[in-house]
Amino acid sequence: MPETTSSFLEHASKVASSYGFRPLRNIDADLYRTTIGRKPVTFDTASIICAHNTSTFEAEPVLAQYVIPFGAPKILKAPECSRNTTPFTEECKNTQIATDTSPSFCLQVSGSPNGMSEIIIMRTITAILTERGIKVERVRINTVGDRDSRERFQRELSVFVKRRFTCAGCNVPENLRAAILENPIHLFDHANNPEMAESIREAPQPIHCLSERARTHLRGVLENLEFLNIPYEIDGSIFDRAREPRLAFRFDIAGYDGLVTGAYGGRCDEYVTRITGRRENATVHAAITFAQKRLPLPTKTADRLPYVYMVHLGWRAKLHGLTVVDILRKAGVPATHVFDASRVSMQLEAARKADVRYIMIMGEREARDGTVIVRQLHDNSQQTIAIKTLPRIVCRWK
Repeated sequence: MPETTSSFLEHASKVASSYGFRPLRNIDADLYRTTIGRKPVTFDTASIICAHNTSTFEAEPVLAQYVIPFGAPKILKAPECSRNTTPFTEECKNTQIATDTSPSFCLQVSGSPNGMSEIIIMRTITAILTERGIKVERVRINTVGDRDSRERFQRELSVFVKRRFTCAGCNVPENLRAAILENPIHLFDHANNPEMAESIREAPQPIHCLSERARTHLRGVLENLEFLNIPYEIDGSIFDRAREPRLAFRFDIAGYDGLVTGAYGGRCDEYVTRITGRRENATVHAAITFAQKRLPLPTKTADRLPYVYMVHLGWRAKLHGLTVVDILRKAGVPATHVFDASRVSMQLEAARKADVRYIMIMGEREARDGTVIVRQLHDNSQQTIAIKTLPRIVCRWK
């Protein structure tokens, strides 16, 4: 159990670094200085830096970590909405808590449209929490999918709400009934209200309105969560109207002393495209929030020089590679890798530039056999090692 936020943040940063997340200031030092400087980091400013780096410099996704250090939660008042306004538009937000004002430790993956981004973030958050004695009971997930999926859900929800709440005798307080008719998505804000339980249960669910593309993406995420033994539950009531994520998730946690108040995240591709002005900004974000109103700023420590570079070939290898990364981290061996690399040659070249001593290579065959190829760069010799024997070997590399 963490005794202070400083120790927790230090632990969180080390775990995130082992999975490939670099401090935001190290992604692009010049842009960080001109965009943020001495001001606190926000999701928007972090997204601008990551999106710029992805589109300008990096051939592979950018994995960033940062701290939103302070800010008391405040209420955002929703403007008046017309009946013709869709429930997800900027002009028709419900009253809600502004997420950026909560002190938090954040992770962000920019530049990867596939489900590996969600998986690497959820795996990292799970490791951070569980290794500090905070039990992750489940990850609750909801998805509204792509634009076609979202429009279909809006239409079906609007029809349902008009049919259910138009009559004056529907046993719902008048002010609540008017609010739901004005903005149908407001219905899901009352999941804990017994009077609304039946309506919410019978309402259209976003998951039933998904296009084939969105359904395939969700299926991949869920299958990989099962592979990693991360319990999950589909919850159609999870929405974030501030950023309108295609896929949103929240962690149900237990066994903490009040330091950590929650963890959440989502895929915010369209929102980041709007604020950056760059097309196709695939972005997945997650945050661990804290009870206190101010967090200590992260210390500016230099990145540890990597000792090992992990190379993956194939989807199965990427997932099994997470086990190897855990072994290296627990043994105190600094490693680096890119979990969404498109070509092996690019990874091998990056490994040589990183001046590591060892390259670990995992392809589909190694993942199936439970092995990994270990290559020493000084003489290019290599051997195949069983993953179960890896902890005993790497402990001598420190």
